Amino acid sequence: MTLSRLIKEALGQQVSSKHQVLSKQKVKGIAQDNRKVKKGFIFVARQGGSVDGHQFIDDAIKRGAIAVIGQRPDMSLAIPYIFVPDAKPAIAKLAATFYGYPSQKLFTLGVTGTDGKTTTSFLLHHLLSTHHKTGLLSTAGIKVDSQKQNLEGHFTTPEAPEVQKLLALFRDEHCTHAVIESSSHGFAQHRLDEVNYDIGLWTNLSPEHLDFHKTLEAYREAKRELMHRARVSVLNRDDASFEYFYKAALHPPSSILHPPSPIPHATPHHP
Repeated sequence: MTLSRLIKEALGQQVSSKHQVLSKQKVKGIAQDNRKVKKGFIFVARQGGSVDGHQFIDDAIKRGAIAVIGQRPDMSLAIPYIFVPDAKPAIAKLAATFYGYPSQKLFTLGVTGTDGKTTTSFLLHHLLSTHHKTGLLSTAGIKVDSQKQNLEGHFTTPEAPEVQKLLALFRDEHCTHAVIESSSHGFAQHRLDEVNYDIGLWTNLSPEHLDFHKTLEAYREAKRELMHRARVSVLNRDDASFEYFYKAALHPPSSILHPPSPIPHATPHHP
């Protein structure tokens, strides 16, 4: 995909006419770490809490970047520079567009919750793999069916370009299903933006990661994102936060699955 086409489709912007030659070049990859930039890459400069990616733009250009996406409106560079108010959702859109929205070609299951995410994801992958070629993205590892993949610096939810790259790998390896361990950090930092979830499974909720989220409410809101986006929600009715996640699954409407003997206000809803 050419630079001009990717920028237009993902961000709805145009590459400046003064960069006509570069705008026709094919994009080879997307990175927000300047050390990972290679020839033909787009570098996304994020304004982080402790590190400002804009200070690494010169190094990214030296490494072969053909365009920069950044959060400063007044940058003037020798290569195309595209301003965005927030680089986090922008990089997710760029990556999903670059890789052809791979999750749309997979039956994708997301698992979130304070405890049990990794175990549940691993078990789901194991069960699905008995009948379907299934990809796994979790703390337990990255797998294409039974083959483990290596991912440098791996943590629960990789950055958006790596998420989309791995989903594209699953698609290209002819997987039909994918299981994604979906962390609150992943949702809050837009790493999981542009992932199409068919089923969202929530295990439980207890106070954790408040050093990052600051409040329990912010933590719950990040977890709730999976229920908002999944077509079908599987909820733990025994957890104290069931009502909260039940309501989240209704807006927009989602099919809701829970154990037998439903209580009146938890009747399964079908759109």
